Amino acid sequence: MDDKALYQAIANEMAANQLEPAVWTEAFAEAGGDTEKAQAIYIRLRHRDLSARGDRDTGDPLRALRRELALTLAHNPRETLYRRLGLSPDADAALLADAIAAIRARPESPDAEIRYAIEILGDASSRADYDRSLAADLGLRGGASQAAAAAAGDDDDLSGSVFLRWWSTRRVGIVVGAAVIALLAAVLQPFQQTATVREHLRAQAMLERERLLQQQQDMESREQRMLRAEQRRTEQAARAQAREQRQQERQFTMQIQAEQRRQENARRAEQRRLEREQREQLYARRARARDEQREARAAETRAAREARYWSCFNDAMDRGDSAYAEAKCGPLRY
Repeated sequence: MDDKALYQAIANEMAANQLEPAVWTEAFAEAGGDTEKAQAIYIRLRHRDLSARGDRDTGDPLRALRRELALTLAHNPRETLYRRLGLSPDADAALLADAIAAIRARPESPDAEIRYAIEILGDASSRADYDRSLAADLGLRGGASQAAAAAAGDDDDLSGSVFLRWWSTRRVGIVVGAAVIALLAAVLQPFQQTATVREHLRAQAMLERERLLQQQQDMESREQRMLRAEQRRTEQAARAQAREQRQQERQFTMQIQAEQRRQENARRAEQRRLEREQREQLYARRARARDEQREARAAETRAAREARYWSCFNDAMDRGDSAYAEAKCGPLRY
């Protein structure tokens, strides 16, 4: 196949969104996540692979036929057993075995169509006959010539004849099934157009691992958030308890201070009362002392007057009678 045909096949793959997962992953990584740059790199890497594969297919007619099938179906919406398994017709035996193993490892049982695809493609001889028949249906010249050669070479092989007869009896059912699947494909075309290369089984496995890893990371993140939330709640509870304790301490301190002020006021009031009583007692003593002094002075004055009166009276009696003495000395008494 010349370069023009190879580039056309690559363009058909990209238009049909049937990119090779490994090649696209390598191109996307090399482009550093730039989609447009990754597409250019994909064309270069895919051309390299197709060129090398074309050189290898020269000595293997069946491999060349499958390569031709892959290029033809890249821009053909026809439903095939390969597409039921998410594979390209040129997938090698190891990739096919991995895909079948991955499907069987799923927890849910595969449907009848998937089981039929596994039954046919899982057997090398059945797969070869299917590839030749598919190529003949698509009008590929390699398919017709290889089908004739296979029929001529298998005349003496009883098991091959039995399989061909079995295959011919089921072709009607396959055609009907293909028509139904084509109808479903038409209905689901908008969804198929948005499919990416990650829908490939290996990419799905990678995505599943990434999903599980993301789930684990999300779980760890949730646990960390829960731990931080619990720690914040604990810290908030501790701060609230500390605030309540400080509030209680302040209230207790205020109560103590209020009681101390009350006692101090009571002590001062009692002291003022005692001082007032002492002052009153002092004032009373001083008043009594003044009264006593006044009385004493009055008594002394009366005594002195009385003494002067009697001294004068006695002298006057010596000179005269009592009337004379009283008249003369009486004023000295008052």
